[in-house]
Amino acid sequence: MYCYIEKIVMRYILCLVLACMMMAEASAQTRAVVRKMFQEGKYEEAKPLFKKLLKANPRNSEYSFWYAACCLETGDTADVRSLLEFAVSRKIVNAHRYLGDYHFVKMNYPLAVECYDEFLDLTKDDSLKSLFQRKLNQAAQLERMVNNCYR
Repeated sequence: MYCYIEKIVMRYILCLVLACMMMAEASAQTRAVVRKMFQEGKYEEAKPLFKKLLKANPRNSEYSFWYAACCLETGDTADVRSLLEFAVSRKIVNAHRYLGDYHFVKMNYPLAVECYDEFLDLTKDDSLKSLFQRKLNQAAQLERMVNNCYR
């Protein structure tokens, strides 16, 4: 009798392990597909999928970054600041650039300058360095203009 119960329990455990492995593999495939969409610039399509991944894993800094980046790329700036700040705190380099873009859109030029400067210090991509050096200069110029207007 006990041997029969042990077999049933072992089969049940084996089924659970296999199901968990299949779910983990499906999740990894989903993440890879959505990340590819992001890299191809399909932000509108990737956004709801990243939102779903983030909802399932709210403390995942990569999902926070990717969802916030998709929001910014599609013009949705609501509720992205905290997600980007979380990603920055977890050392995601590209989060600095998007946080800079967020502050730039919100016309907070001093913080945009700070974020762009940090991004330039951390990135190794030379093509991005020249682009964001121009953005940094533009934000600094706008900051000076705003400061001169309020003197």
